[in-house]
Amino acid sequence: MPRLKTYSPKHFYSIKEVSEMLQESVSTLRYWEEEFPQLRPRTTPGGTRQYAARDLEILRTIKRLLRDKKLTILGAQEALRLEGKRLETREQTLERLYRLRDRLLEARSTLLQQSHVSEHPEQGV
Repeated sequence: MPRLKTYSPKHFYSIKEVSEMLQESVSTLRYWEEEFPQLRPRTTPGGTRQYAARDLEILRTIKRLLRDKKLTILGAQEALRLEGKRLETREQTLERLYRLRDRLLEARSTLLQQSHVSEHPEQGV
């Protein structure tokens, strides 16, 4: 088994670095860019692709779906689309929970203030 190169964490990786990390050819990565709209590495004015951490995560998922789970391109596209929806739903749920927490903290604060006033009526309004 070939030894994998390790790369220190950074903001962007070249297509060659990503190719080596994932053990996939550069042409395969370019093909996946065409087939999976979620995958959009930024390009420099000179046309060099730069992959961010999010792109790497998507590429690893695509590789797992195609190579390990043996899905077709269409099957992997659908699985990735559904996975994206689940992430959206999870984010929406977290947002609702944060809003609920804020409301509960506000109610608690109000109750504590009312409790303090009823215990010390001489300091009340």
